[in-house]
Amino acid sequence: MKPINLFTSRANKYFTSREHPESLKGEIKIVDPKQYVEFIKFVLGCRKNIPPVYKLIITLELTLGARVSEILNLTKENIIFKNGNYFARIKILKKKKKDKKSLTVWRVAPISKFTVPLLVEWMQGIGEKEKLFNLNRSSVYRKYMRLFRIHPHCLRHSMITYLIEVKGWTMQQIVKHYHFTDVKTALRYFNYDGLEESNQLIEDWDQEVAGE
Repeated sequence: MKPINLFTSRANKYFTSREHPESLKGEIKIVDPKQYVEFIKFVLGCRKNIPPVYKLIITLELTLGARVSEILNLTKENIIFKNGNYFARIKILKKKKKDKKSLTVWRVAPISKFTVPLLVEWMQGIGEKEKLFNLNRSSVYRKYMRLFRIHPHCLRHSMITYLIEVKGWTMQQIVKHYHFTDVKTALRYFNYDGLEESNQLIEDWDQEVAGE
């Protein structure tokens, strides 16, 4: 791996590490929830190191909490303007537990005011049915590694952690908003280390659902 350059060194001050059971190192690198908004401003303010297309992809991932594959599949018609605000209609493939077949669902999420000017400018000249980005996941992965030394999924993880730790979202809100099929998937973002605490959190969630 190449030595860290000046830009990456500057960007690293916005990141922190969190435990993650599926990571080979046992932890992942995410944007510090307390510096979340500042990091978005940092990305948008970069004049040389981050091309406009990656500024848009990064800020969309940071503000929508979407997977990179979901962002790369967005078409112009998936961007909705309503009552003075922009929304993204995100296509999600979920696997059913029993037969493991894929089920398509749609999640609608508001687009941040930080991202709107860049998005509107970028969409000019793009057809309604056309994808917003002519990129693949491999190229995005390589760019993220060069810029921040992270996997693209870390930014999705960053957004969900921000909602939990700064905005106070509950597990029920996270599961519903992001359409998690398995509660245990959502549990990773709550940073519960002990088995007893994890089981209790799942039981609490089950009681919330039963009480609806």
